[in-house]
Amino acid sequence: MVSRLERMSLAIGITLLASLPIWAQSLSNFGTIVLTPGFQRSAGRAPGYTSGFFSLATLAAQDQAKNPCLGFSGDPQVPDHIIEVQQPFTNLTIRVKSENNRGATVLVRGPGLLLCGDNVGSDKGATVTASNVQPGTYQVWVGSINPGERIDYTLTVQE
Repeated sequence: MVSRLERMSLAIGITLLASLPIWAQSLSNFGTIVLTPGFQRSAGRAPGYTSGFFSLATLAAQDQAKNPCLGFSGDPQVPDHIIEVQQPFTNLTIRVKSENNRGATVLVRGPGLLLCGDNVGSDKGATVTASNVQPGTYQVWVGSINPGERIDYTLTVQE
């Protein structure tokens, strides 16, 4: 026979387990950036580093504009950054500026959006620009063009 305390413990355990997928989806390596129109520049910046052997091409071979998704990152299940968009934006530019503009790449995935960029042949950093950005959660993976190479970077989001 199951006691009332055991039933309550079981109910609490089931509730906690049911909430794990939601909790896991909100995890990222370097935190969450929350954006509302008119956000201050400092609110759209986050430091990070990349060093991994997971090919970003396994998340997406190419983005919606047919750009290849290049680079290597740490974990396909855990993005480096999460961007929470609170209200629609006409345009958002996401830039990854690495030390000495070394081979950084970026993949952004969210509601109706899949963009990839790199700084191969450019000194401006890996950059993607999205139009008509809707509210929601956007996952960002930053990679290096060479597997296992550590690259320190700053992620910047601008209107």
